[in-house]
Amino acid sequence: MSEQPGSHPAFRQWAEQRLQEIETTLASLEAGAGRLKDELKAEADHAIAALKQQRDALRATLNEVETEAASAFAIRRAQIEEAFQQVKEVAVAADARMDKLAEAGRHSLAALSDALQESRKAFDHAAQKAWDALKTATSGKS
Repeated sequence: MSEQPGSHPAFRQWAEQRLQEIETTLASLEAGAGRLKDELKAEADHAIAALKQQRDALRATLNEVETEAASAFAIRRAQIEEAFQQVKEVAVAADARMDKLAEAGRHSLAALSDALQESRKAFDHAAQKAWDALKTATSGKS
């Protein structure tokens, strides 16, 4: 049996060892049963049948545990994938908001830069007029 995701390797190893022990015991009892006297043969056959039932029950339990573990793993995996998808969606939305803010900031910065440039031109023009007026005023005195 192949190892299923989410199964417990220690339990599986124990179960397989137990199954091997049962198989070994069965083989030994089956071989020895033919040599027993008729009166003990019935008891041996009964013990063999009981061991076979125990083996079958253990195998069924092992298969059930593996199936349940695989199912639980699949459910958990789906939950994890859904959570990751939500995180991705939130990240995409956050990126979009950041892009909008950055774009708005670029526009605001561009508008601020244009206004500053216009203010500098106006100041330079005013300073030039003042300078010209001061020059005219000082040259007229001389």
